[in-house]
Amino acid sequence: KYICDIDCGIYTEHMACILRGRNSLSILESQRWCKVVRLLCIDTAEAVEREGKGTPVTTQRRIKNELSFHLPTTSLPPKLANSVKEVLKHHSKKEALSAGETLMDHLSIREKTATSKEWSSSLLRYGRAEALATMVTRLNATYAATLRVLNEIQQRRPRFKPETVLDFGSGLGSAIWAVDELWKKSMYEYLSVDTSEEMEDLAKKLRRGGTKNGKELIKNVYYKQYLPMSGNTYDLVIAAYSLGEMTPSLLKTTVDSLWRNTNRFLVLIEMGDKIGFQCISSARDHLIKILQEEDQNKDDTEEYIDDTFDKPPPQSGYIFAPCPHELECPFVRKQKGYCRFGQRSTLSVYQEQQPRFKQAGCFTETYSYLVVSRGRRPEYENAYARLLKPAKMARRIVVCNICPPNGYSEQRIYTKTRSGKEIYRMVRHHTEWGDLVPLVETPGKKADVQTEGNNGLEIEDNVNTTNRMSSDNELNEK
Repeated sequence: KYICDIDCGIYTEHMACILRGRNSLSILESQRWCKVVRLLCIDTAEAVEREGKGTPVTTQRRIKNELSFHLPTTSLPPKLANSVKEVLKHHSKKEALSAGETLMDHLSIREKTATSKEWSSSLLRYGRAEALATMVTRLNATYAATLRVLNEIQQRRPRFKPETVLDFGSGLGSAIWAVDELWKKSMYEYLSVDTSEEMEDLAKKLRRGGTKNGKELIKNVYYKQYLPMSGNTYDLVIAAYSLGEMTPSLLKTTVDSLWRNTNRFLVLIEMGDKIGFQCISSARDHLIKILQEEDQNKDDTEEYIDDTFDKPPPQSGYIFAPCPHELECPFVRKQKGYCRFGQRSTLSVYQEQQPRFKQAGCFTETYSYLVVSRGRRPEYENAYARLLKPAKMARRIVVCNICPPNGYSEQRIYTKTRSGKEIYRMVRHHTEWGDLVPLVETPGKKADVQTEGNNGLEIEDNVNTTNRMSSDNELNEK
């Protein structure tokens, strides 16, 4: 029997014993608890290897780093912020703010349109004025949301070091700046694809310090007006805030092309409104069909596991984030609400002139996103669920609305006695909207779970009546 003490620091010599016997961890009574223990052992061993032989690493810190991806209020990189100021020196501030007002009025139409078809009929053509308006209104928010999504990939797959990136619908290049922030040392080629030459001209200025002939701040960035039809693949393919301007048929064709060009991760990001969620949901359904067809045609003689970090096969993949499954989305099934998340950013040039934003001091960008990975989902990730809304705190309990691997949204209650002290503290103090939460409970004790059933909401009788009444009383007191 192998014992992992999660309350104490674990050293290299202990990890050697645990890793040699990790296949024997099934001796634990709870299969779900076994998966989490196996994950903690492997992740802690990797941390010890990175930080130096014999260095103690506490499991509590590893849990926090492994499951939490939220960022503090995100600001533009200093070089990009200086470039924006330099560009504005050559334009009238009144002109820039007027263009920004027009763009924001246009974007507000999205909330009033019922279908993406109605929205597509009134699209803007991005010229010089629209490019300037995008810079003074949306650059901060799009950069913050993209950085948050890419940060999750870096946190969950620390050994992934992309060398090539395809940015489809790049606009002002916020995704390129986010990739440069996270993986600057490993990158050697960026491909920017955008139909608007005016947007690309302004993006080049920003990469050159705000001037036409300045020094390149990000090297090896290439531009094409349309998506290349060649067979080249890229380690990371990003389409941020571009699918919402397409018709449903064009969206599916574009997603097909992007997936064929993907070597490891495909990232889709849209605004967190009805149109944005519809685009992400449609792309998700289409990609799941593609993955099912690829699985049928794939030779299963050699199974690929994502966690081995070997070169992935040309076919097969899974939903990496935010969904922990490839089943029907619970928001689509209930036809109520959107699957969206939030990231705080500093105020843009336009927002700094608005009293309601100045009083708040920051802006929360809501977005919907999808990350698809080549390979197979690691088995231990079935012990995680996505936090769909900010957790509700009460006395000694935390109520979380989650999306677990079974495809049905749940409301789960975490307490010290049923979830364990470490898990409870992590969920209460270190978990934010959009993070992952563990589904594990202390062996012999189960948490209160309210699940979404076919005929409404059903309560699982996982605990005795006394425990349930005590939790209800605590909620009523709050």
